[in-house]
This record gives sequence, structure tokens and C-alpha cells, in this order.
Amino acid sequence: MTDLSETTEDGIAWLTLNRPDRLNAFSPAMLLALGEALQRLGGDASVGAVVITGAGRGFCAGGDVKTMPARSPQGFEERVEGLRRMHQLPVVLRTMPKVVIAMVNGPAVGAGLGLAMACDLRIAGHSARFGTGFAGVGYSGDFGGSWTLNTARRHGEGARALSPR
Repeated sequence: MTDLSETTEDGIAWLTLNRPDRLNAFSPAMLLALGEALQRLGGDASVGAVVITGAGRGFCAGGDVKTMPARSPQGFEERVEGLRRMHQLPVVLRTMPKVVIAMVNGPAVGAGLGLAMACDLRIAGHSARFGTGFAGVGYSGDFGGSWTLNTARRHGEGARALSPR
């Protein structure tokens, strides 16, 4: 089982975050696969839209906090480079020439919230829950969320765009 599954039908590419046992928390493999898929689909003339969703009962719980301590120790430069690569994903989402839809089923927390906010549209099921998780794990974390919220606020979309109604 891979951390990201992909299917294309009738011009719509479906990307499914596929770690349901971890509420689809990002793994390094998932982030890499998601970035590669979005780059490729952005240039695919047979694809008109991309839908991102999560397998099981969650959209994306953000970073997999439980596996973070087990990852190899990194120096400052390696950590900065890793963050730079990770934060390229929201930029790709915001600039790709396709409509990208987040189909949110269950929790979208932390970087998962940032992922949903970076999409052009968000469709939320009754089970959808949105939240930041950064402070609870001691991160300033972002995944583009601060930029997205600030941009929405400047364009008068803030409360209306994120309202649960």
C-alpha cells in the first residue's frame, strides 16, 4: 500500500492521502509523491481538475508527530532545506493551472488545514473538522496557512470563506 493513491477518470485526477491508520498524517514518502503528482498533473493536458481527499475517516492530520523523533538527527541546514521542500507544495497548489479541490472528510488539522486552504475550493462533509495543531506540538508551523488566511483577509474573503455556514 502506498501513501498516496492516484486515479484519473473523465479528466479528473483523484489524489487520495492513504494512511488511514494515522488519519492520513504526512509521511516523507507521501509529501514527495504528492509533490511529484501535482507537478506532473499540472502539465497534463488530459486533466482539467484535481481532487485531493483522504482515505478512511480523516482528510489529513498534518505532520506525523509520533514519527518525528525517530527520524534521523539533522543539522540546521538540513532542517531548513527540508522545510523549504515541504513548503513548496502549497506554492505548487496555488500556482498550478488546474482547479484543485480539497474534498474534506474528517479532520484537517495543522499542515492538513494548510493543504486544504491551498486548494482552490474546499468541499467539507458533515464529519469535516478544521483546526491548527501547531501550538500543541511546539511548532510555529504553517504549510502556507498564514499566507492563505492573510491573503483572504486582504481580499475581504476571510470570515466568509472560512465560515461553517
